[in-house]
Amino acid sequence: MTELLPFALTFLIGFLLVTVFDPLGPITPRWAALLFRLCLGSLLGIGFSGFVYFTLLTAGLARPWAILTIEIPCAAVLAMLSIGRRPVRPANVAPPNQAPAWILAGIFGFAFLLVSARLVQISLANPVGEWDAALIWNLRAKFLTDQQNWRLAFSPLLDAQRGYPILISAFIARGWKLSGSFPATVPILLGLTFWTALLGLMVSALAMIRGTIAAMLAGLILLSTAPLLFWATGQYA
Repeated sequence: MTELLPFALTFLIGFLLVTVFDPLGPITPRWAALLFRLCLGSLLGIGFSGFVYFTLLTAGLARPWAILTIEIPCAAVLAMLSIGRRPVRPANVAPPNQAPAWILAGIFGFAFLLVSARLVQISLANPVGEWDAALIWNLRAKFLTDQQNWRLAFSPLLDAQRGYPILISAFIARGWKLSGSFPATVPILLGLTFWTALLGLMVSALAMIRGTIAAMLAGLILLSTAPLLFWATGQYA
């Protein structure tokens, strides 16, 4: 359970950031706007936490207390700012016939639960992921947990694609640093987070632009796209 707490704090910060600077206040349907905030906030929070950790690492302060000393006050300030925002009420629009939409939403929700359960099962059976995850993202993350030798993550002797984005490995290293060990659940959850956020962003954006029926149909298409599911369980970027 300790490895889940870093994700909770990260997602909270990201969600509050999107809420404070929310451009979707009056947009309907409201569930789509909320889902969009949650998915976008999860990705924004990952980038924020990865940046904070790597900054502390370069300063020689990559310790759990230092990470929490920065992130917890940031979450508190953002929470106060979000509470102080004046809510924007959406315009009154006559609701269309929602029966077909809710039927499709039920089918989509059931399919999402089935696919998610299968993805978790596959990830637990192959916790290190595929080639890129094992030899680039996660390997480099282990070097980034070492305050003394973290620069080896960029060594030309380590064939780990030095040009790849550092914040992904930095976020994995942050999760390992806060949990005090190297649980495989951290990169697994990161891979599944990217997949869930991608699905949620597309469904919510289409719901706001084209309606719930189009969003559910597109979501079902993504849920049946085998290569995308492979990348998610392989922990690929």
